[in-house]
Amino acid sequence: MNLKNVNNIITISIIKQNLKILGPAMQKIGLYILAHPDQALDKTVDQIAKESKSSPASVVRFCRENGFKGFHDFQINLAKDFGSSNDFPVPKIISKCDDSWTIFKKIIMGEQENLRKTMRIIDKEVFIKVVDILAKTKNITFFAVGSSYPVAYDAYWRFLKIGIFCKIQQDWGGQLMIAQNLGKSDVAFAISRSGQSKIPIKALKIAKENGAITICLTQNRKSDIVKNSDYFLITSERSNMIYDAATFSRLAHLSIIDALYSAVTVKKWDEATKNMKKMNILLDSETF
Repeated sequence: MNLKNVNNIITISIIKQNLKILGPAMQKIGLYILAHPDQALDKTVDQIAKESKSSPASVVRFCRENGFKGFHDFQINLAKDFGSSNDFPVPKIISKCDDSWTIFKKIIMGEQENLRKTMRIIDKEVFIKVVDILAKTKNITFFAVGSSYPVAYDAYWRFLKIGIFCKIQQDWGGQLMIAQNLGKSDVAFAISRSGQSKIPIKALKIAKENGAITICLTQNRKSDIVKNSDYFLITSERSNMIYDAATFSRLAHLSIIDALYSAVTVKKWDEATKNMKKMNILLDSETF
């Protein structure tokens, strides 16, 4: 089958050009995606299979026959189309003609709008429940990859400083091994903007099967990571996975972590203050 490849062709164009030479089953999936590209971006393999009256295996095969590595790779490329460019290096609000100060103002305004949006959609009851869980647990393990890892590391550092035993591992194999060793009363906290990052999802699934409490922070309410979480904090109504989302979501996620940390610290005020003083003395006295 002589299909067009992915290089330098946007995702929708690939599907349109390949549609006529695909079999009937693949055409049904292609027609569904062409009619609902925004939904294809947000839905899981199973959901797209159901909507297109096909099977999950057929959806994955459709992606591969169109030149993508798999369903996740297909969604990433489709998301880039929504960002208007496959290789757009900055948020789409930025123009090549913008001067440095204009770029500064646009970025700050974008961050402010994203934080306002987070304020509107964050679930109050879930947030309060997560604070209670983190305040009572003796062990929090953070899971993340890619651009979400610095957010997870920031959380690890903050909670560790107030005396809550925390773990984090950058190596994906290490993350899975840590998850395997979690049990009841432990907390597995995953951070993933798209909600589709395989390692955090698998880590949460393993931790959940072993009895740990699972929590996630993501933009994508319909993602697989949410399905494996007992509690989920959503910072966006949808997951577009475009560069804008990656840029602006980091501050929203860091802000949620700041809020969780501060609320937990207030609940553990005396203990947290005592532990922080000890930690500060330790760090100040250390000779490097």
